[in-house]
Amino acid sequence: MCGIGGVLTRRGPASASGLERMTHSLRHRGPDESSTWVEDRLGLTHTRLSIIDLAASHQPMHAVDRSWSVVFNGEIFNYRELREDLDYPFRTEGDTEVLVAGLVRHGIRFVERLRGQFSIAAYDHTGRTLHLVRDRLGVLPLYYRLDHRGIVFGSEIKAIHAYLAEPPEVDPDSLDGYLAGRSVPAPFTLFAGVSKLPPGHRAEIGESGELRVDRYWAPPSVRATDLDPATTVDEADRRIRDAVQAALVADVPVGSYLSGGVDSSLIVAVMKELRGTAPVDTFAAGFGDPRVDELNWAQLVSDRVGTRHHQVEVRAEDFLALWPSLTWHRDAPISEPADIAVFRLAQTARQHVKVVLSGEGGDELFGGYPKYRFASWGGRARWVTAGPPQAVGRLLGARLPASNGR
Repeated sequence: MCGIGGVLTRRGPASASGLERMTHSLRHRGPDESSTWVEDRLGLTHTRLSIIDLAASHQPMHAVDRSWSVVFNGEIFNYRELREDLDYPFRTEGDTEVLVAGLVRHGIRFVERLRGQFSIAAYDHTGRTLHLVRDRLGVLPLYYRLDHRGIVFGSEIKAIHAYLAEPPEVDPDSLDGYLAGRSVPAPFTLFAGVSKLPPGHRAEIGESGELRVDRYWAPPSVRATDLDPATTVDEADRRIRDAVQAALVADVPVGSYLSGGVDSSLIVAVMKELRGTAPVDTFAAGFGDPRVDELNWAQLVSDRVGTRHHQVEVRAEDFLALWPSLTWHRDAPISEPADIAVFRLAQTARQHVKVVLSGEGGDELFGGYPKYRFASWGGRARWVTAGPPQAVGRLLGARLPASNGR
């Protein structure tokens, strides 16, 4: 990941010192390089974690004719295919310049062709318009604050407050949502006045100062299919392989988390097949408790596939030690215990690779959790007063086996 941020004021120059503070607040996202750029009312900043075209592709990046300026966080997986169709005097080998070239040749709608995970801020100097774009599924974040002074945006909320040098305030309505669902859905955040650009959306703000947010991509509608089971499995296999192959586009070592479950095991197996004799590093977390540990399953998959396997133990004291720093990183209190384990995994992985794949999203797409079978019951239960459901829950909880208690 990288860090991006910037400002477009309504009047008066952008604050260079404010952008420096913003850069400093995002340095953990991009330890390899950082830069700021200011031109009148517009200021952009970028902190880089170098993944593609390590020696070049510096940001902020400007078009050769100075018609567009861009800061970009993430990866465009299909940048090589897109580059083949662009008539542009390329000076680098990276995906950032492919983005710039596409904007020059096709305008902002070029982002509809992008396949990857990204957040983008692109300024059209000819149209005097700032565009903010978030990837289709919202893998990478992008926040903004709009008021009478203009718009400030960044990869993290702390970057916005760093630029403004103002104390943050909690949004009470979003706090209710956070306590109920452990997260705040876009466009809301826990912070008053700060919005989150929803997945698959882009925002634009021109000289009028009005912000317009549009959806540029939506998941395809679900439709019945007459494919037989064998064909369905083959098609799923083809698409999973295609997704893993796309995610392996990098000029640095790539590894994978490995829990031993179906999703991460499948990804690791495909990675190893695609990389042939090249080594694959995998990472698993244990908790020192055989009742919940999955290390044996992860080790079994690693032995079978043939990876360089690394294990990390997550201890009880890690929860106390990491709580403050992870709350700072998330711009929100920790709401998922798994966040501690993922952070410890990332610490270990960083010693060996620069990019990791994971099985995130597999359970959601394929209904992998047993709780999904009962989700509709939970929705209906909300219409009943609290007393009866709680009483029934206590009775069931006392009689169900441990595997079904939750």
